Parts: sequence; structure tokens; C-alpha cells
Amino acid sequence: MPMGCAVACSAFEAFSTFLDWALRFRTNSSGVTYYLDDFLFVGGPDTGECASLLKAFAALAQDLGVPLAAEKTEGPATRLTYLGIELDTVAQSSRLPVEKIEALRELIQDTLRLKKITLRQIQSLLGHFNFACRVVSPGRPFCARLARLSVGLRHPLHRVRLPRSVKVDLEVWLAFLGNYNGVSLWQDVLNLSSDFQVQSDAAGSIGFGLYFKGRWCAQRWPTAWLGQTITRDLTFLEFFPIVVAVHIWTEEFRDHRVCFRTDNLSIPDSSLPVACTWSTTVARTLSGVPVERWRRKVIQGVLASVAPSTLRSYKKAWSDFMGFRFRLSGLSYNVPPTTDDVLQYLSHLDDLGRAPKTLKIHVAAISFFSKATFAQDPCSDFMIRRAIEGWSRLQPPRDEGRKPISYGLLSQIRKKLRLICWSRFEARLFSAAYAIAFFGALRVGEVVFEVSVRGSNRGLLCEDVQLSSSSVSVLIRQSKTDQAGKGVLVKLSASTQQGPCPVKDTRRYLDLRPPGPGPFLIHEDGSPMSRYQFTRVLRKAIEACGLSAQEYAAHSFRIGAATTAAHLGLPADRIKEMGRWRSNAYKSYIR
Repeated sequence: MPMGCAVACSAFEAFSTFLDWALRFRTNSSGVTYYLDDFLFVGGPDTGECASLLKAFAALAQDLGVPLAAEKTEGPATRLTYLGIELDTVAQSSRLPVEKIEALRELIQDTLRLKKITLRQIQSLLGHFNFACRVVSPGRPFCARLARLSVGLRHPLHRVRLPRSVKVDLEVWLAFLGNYNGVSLWQDVLNLSSDFQVQSDAAGSIGFGLYFKGRWCAQRWPTAWLGQTITRDLTFLEFFPIVVAVHIWTEEFRDHRVCFRTDNLSIPDSSLPVACTWSTTVARTLSGVPVERWRRKVIQGVLASVAPSTLRSYKKAWSDFMGFRFRLSGLSYNVPPTTDDVLQYLSHLDDLGRAPKTLKIHVAAISFFSKATFAQDPCSDFMIRRAIEGWSRLQPPRDEGRKPISYGLLSQIRKKLRLICWSRFEARLFSAAYAIAFFGALRVGEVVFEVSVRGSNRGLLCEDVQLSSSSVSVLIRQSKTDQAGKGVLVKLSASTQQGPCPVKDTRRYLDLRPPGPGPFLIHEDGSPMSRYQFTRVLRKAIEACGLSAQEYAAHSFRIGAATTAAHLGLPADRIKEMGRWRSNAYKSYIR
């Protein structure tokens, strides 16, 4: 078989697999392993197993006409080299040859002098690191950022800037190899069960706690720390109990792999760029650089000024943008973005076929986080605005997305609820919820009761709903556009038609609902209706109507209310008042 043939490895691997099976079949031994044409035989001490296996393999090769390289055959011995790594069964250790360590150190030093690096050089360096990691397993986290540099590079000679973050990883490797003797001791069989998991947590104002195999440890912070800035560094505080756990349970952790459970992502993912790690310390490290206390406090206030759902969307968009910029140019995450960075990213999104609305969300996110970290807004540029507008004109017309729920469809849904729900109580519960959502143009978060990520209660409570003979008044205590919780009272009048009616459906539900405070919409067992249940039952009812449930969502009630009002000829001001819109955003709801 010629050298360099594309199928050579695959073909020889199949042949080696056959040799492995044949030897195991002849000797009834499991002490055989191989990698392509390199075979290793393992046996117990003073048993002669290795010699027997080697003799049996030589006989098998002779029977099949397979040539063996005598100059590469070693043993039986307690120390030999296999795949470039020296194995010592007496010392229970693996050793990297000194010459390979020196070669790797020279390669790292040469790389650190570069400003840009090619794909071929990245792959070569990663190959050396992967080989070293077979002995130095803790080295793998320090290869991650180097590997990410190769994303998007297709030609071996394509270059990318070598960022400071990658050079820091290389310096760690260099420092380690300078003091490393090449030896790694073998561990016992790794115990990966839940018995070897440690749960830890820390609170800046109190102290820390640990739990391991039915035992626990807790301690308050030293008094001397409380007056210093150290208790404001949550990353340090979360890492401290991990160190304590290692100190307390050293003997039990020895030669085992331990999984530490902590709610601070910057601890287990310390090798990841800061912009991709969203944790409770986001206000501290948002720009990748520690900031003064007053700036952290300002950033926390800015982040709290937007709705949680909006902040989640912004975080995702910002993380995607910073990741794209890092892969493209290798810029570190604490370098403020420029207008050119944003234009390159938007061009990339347009190539992927993203909708103009999606592009606007990403622009809003980049603008928000740039200004939130005291950097200049790179999005306030003529080219960005005009490019998005032009791309929206060049793209073919798109599907308008979620379809509206009209009054007629709501009537059909109301009838199907009697067949879908398991009791009359449940049918009336969902009928009232859907009627209030449609006639009030409400968001699902304004209807169902839930606790927000900031600890505040959202949704309707019993005291928020006032029923009269001709109307039902609903108090929206907090909403997406009312983060301060000023509240707004929405009055829903009774319908003159025979179908769904907010007054009639609410009264029929209250006739069965047990009296008492708490969430307004509750099941027969007293548990509150959830967002998932609101949407899931809706889609089941829509499917029962013979329609595609995937085209509808909980927001379809708000879309349907705006569409119905526009079709009835209501003026724009009245539609905006009905849906509590402050801008012309209501137009996107009209189908």
C-alpha cells in the first residue's frame, strides 16, 4: 500500500483489529491493546503472561505472513516506550522523553515571538500539546483558546492575530515545562460517581458552606475581611470553599477525580473568555477588566433597568458578537468594539440569512453593553443604519411569524377546551385566562403568576381583578415596559356577542374557584397556572381546531387584539393605548 494513501489508515486499522481478535481468540487473554501497527501486551507480575503473548503474536504473524520489525520489539520488561511515552509498571508512572519536552519548549518560545500565526502552525502546536496531554492531563484547559483560533481558517497558510490571552496560556505551558521532570504518576481507577461530588456556595455578607458525602462544613468570613473589598469579590469567595474542601478531605481526594459544584461559572470555566461567561459577577467583569466599586454599582443599575427577557436576549447577542470578533481577529474581550467590528458581524449575520429584525436586536445589544461599560457606542453610525435598511429591502418578503388569534378562532378554542381539559373547572380556568389575554391585549407574563429572576411577583393576583355586571378591571402591577412597577388599570367591557366575553368567562370561573387570596388563575388543586401550561393547552386546542399549533404562541393573543382593532378601524392612538405601546411598535403586531 503506497505511503500517503488516503485509505491507508482505515485499511490497516481494520487489519490490526483482525490481528487483535485472532490473538485474543488463540490465547483467551485480554491483556492486548494496539494503535495501528503498534501492539502492547500486559500481564501480571511474575506470571510470564507478557512473554506468552509476545510468543503467540509472533507465531500468529508467521502463520499469516505478517512481517515483524525485530529492532522495534521490546520486552518483556517493566519499563518500555510505547507510542513515544515511557511506561514504568514498577513506579506506576508515565514519562515524556526529555528531548520531546525540550522540543516543545523551543516551539512555544518561537510561537510567543509571533504577532500572527498560520493555521498550519496552530495545528502543529496543538498536535504537540495533545501528545503531551496524554501524560500531563491538566494541560488540556490551556489548549482551548489556541484551538478556538483555528475556527474559520480553511487554508493552511491563512493567518490570524495571536491575542494576548493565548500567549498567556502558552506562557503557562512554558513555565510548567521548565520545572517538569516529565513524570506523571498513574491514578487508581477514577471514581466518577456522585459520591465524589462536592457542593459549595458562598455569600459575601455571611460566609461559605460545603457538602461532601453526607458531611458538611460552614463558616462565617473572618471579621477582618468584612471591612475590606475582598468580600465583594464573589469569584474569590466562591473559590475559597473549594480550597477548604481540598484541605479538609485531602486523603479521600487523593488519586481521584473530584467534581466541584458551584454556581459561579468563572470558577470551572476560567479558561473561557469573560464575555462568554455570564454569572452573578457579570457587573464586575462585563468588560473583561475589574472596575471600581462605583462603576460596578452603576453597571448593576443599568442592567436592572431593562426587562429580564430583554436582558437575556441582549446577553446572548453580545456573547455571539464578541465570540465572532475573537475568532475573526483574535482581539481580547476587554478591547471595546469598533464600528468596523459591528459591520463585519452584521454582514456575517446577513450572509446567514438572519432577518433585519434580528440584526436590529444585535445592534441594540452591542450598543447597550458598550455604553453600559463606559465605552463609546460603535452602533451610532450612518453605515449601520443604512446597511440594515438596505438589506431588508433586498431580502425577499418573509413570513410574518406568529399568527394572530382572532375573535372567531378564540370562539373555536373556547369550545375545544371542553374536550381537552379533564374537568369543567379547568375548562373555565383556561377560558377566563384566554379571554382576559385577548380582550386586554396582555402579555402572558402579565396574566399568569410567576416570580421573576429579581424576586418580584408578576401576573394577576385575586385583588388585581375587580368584577362588575358590565366590566372587569384588571390591574397590571408590573410589565415589560413598566419595570418600576407603577401599575396600570385595564378595564375590559362585556362583549355583546354570544361567544367569548371577559366578563362572562371571568364570572363563570369565579363561580367554581375557591375563595382566598393569592394568584388569580389557579388549578383545582390550588396550584397557580404556569406559562408552560398556558401555552401548551392553547396549542392543543389549536390542533383540535385543525390548525398548525407551531404557527401560534401565547403572544398571538396580543397580536390578535392589535390586528382585530386595526380591522375594526380604530385609530392608531386608541390601539397604542389599548396595548400600552409608547411608540409605533404596534404596527409590527398588525397582520
